[in-house]
Amino acid sequence: MRKIAAVAVLLLSAYVGIGAGQVAVKPGGEKLADVIGRLQGKGGDISFPCGSFEVDNTITIAADGVALHGSGYCSQIRVMTNRDVFDVTKAFFVLEGFEIVIASPEDRTGAALVRGNGSQGRLEHLRFTGSSKISNNGRVYYSDNQQGGLWSFFDLRFTGGATWQSFISLTSSTEKTVASTRVMNVIGPPTFTDAAFDFNGAIDTFQITNLDLAMRAGHVFWLRNTVGSPIAPRWVFCTNCSIETRGTTAIQLDACRDFSYHGYISGADLAIAIGSGAVETDFSHVVFASMLKGAITIAAGSASTSITDNFFEDTTNAAANQYNSITVAPGASNFQISGNLWRSTNRYKAHYAIALSPGPTGNYTITNNLIPNDSYATGAASMGATGTGYVVSGNTGMVNKTDVK
Repeated sequence: MRKIAAVAVLLLSAYVGIGAGQVAVKPGGEKLADVIGRLQGKGGDISFPCGSFEVDNTITIAADGVALHGSGYCSQIRVMTNRDVFDVTKAFFVLEGFEIVIASPEDRTGAALVRGNGSQGRLEHLRFTGSSKISNNGRVYYSDNQQGGLWSFFDLRFTGGATWQSFISLTSSTEKTVASTRVMNVIGPPTFTDAAFDFNGAIDTFQITNLDLAMRAGHVFWLRNTVGSPIAPRWVFCTNCSIETRGTTAIQLDACRDFSYHGYISGADLAIAIGSGAVETDFSHVVFASMLKGAITIAAGSASTSITDNFFEDTTNAAANQYNSITVAPGASNFQISGNLWRSTNRYKAHYAIALSPGPTGNYTITNNLIPNDSYATGAASMGATGTGYVVSGNTGMVNKTDVK
């Protein structure tokens, strides 16, 4: 009697409802496409038991409301193809409660787990195990469609040792924005060849909370506009975020508007590069720890940059004290560096804590920064910039200087 009851429970947990019908899902041994095919082109919830379900070609999701629910990491989707896994063309797609195992013998550069061409999808409670036998495991999510940004991502984990192209890659070369995306609770130690978040062109409103990436290499954020969109990536916010990477720039802002980051950054060659096309960037309440080649650079052409209330600790780890904590190029404008604290325990000190390169630079404020003399090798600041409309006051180790013409 107990065996019969156990079998009944197993079969009940492995059914999917489609209207009044039921479809059984075997605990492993079936291809994922065959299981989804039983929905007969309609929406429905499929509950998967523990087991392995293979994908050897792209599965097109062409109905609203297709939801795949695994039983946790014991439910595996094994990716055997170097093509996209899900091509989602309709709304309300859900993928949750699986381990995604990349088992393709071929490189997956350019391919995605999900290609989003439909709106309001969700990826939740997933673990990604990439293959170390191929050079690139591809993207988790990619969209170049206006509807493809209306997604949410929650509780996603990467296992170590694998190289991916990107976590979320969005692009739009028109004024039609890929918009309104929310990401929460992402952790792991992967490598990304492009960036964890690769935004190119008209990307609009992207919110991230509780990011914890200890990457071996690659950008965490790369915002740019190489596709020639009339709109650069905008309104991107990362709150309570922790990132650690090696051998690269953690946050690369080539073109953006209104980017905000609050949290922790460590170990990168350079934490943040604010490029010529960056407007309205905000870095506040950030801990910069153990940078190799400085913390922040601000390029000519950038505007409206706020670097306030941050903690800079050991912002260079290179011999000969050749890197500054913050470097500002001539031609940057409307920036403020205020209320920051420096501390160093490293034998290699920053060259300057704040360096304004010689040249015309105006409309800026550098105020109330606490820069002890044991945190730099050469001086608290290099003030080679010329111009009008600036205030420099209340800083430890720096001469007060005002010009409000």
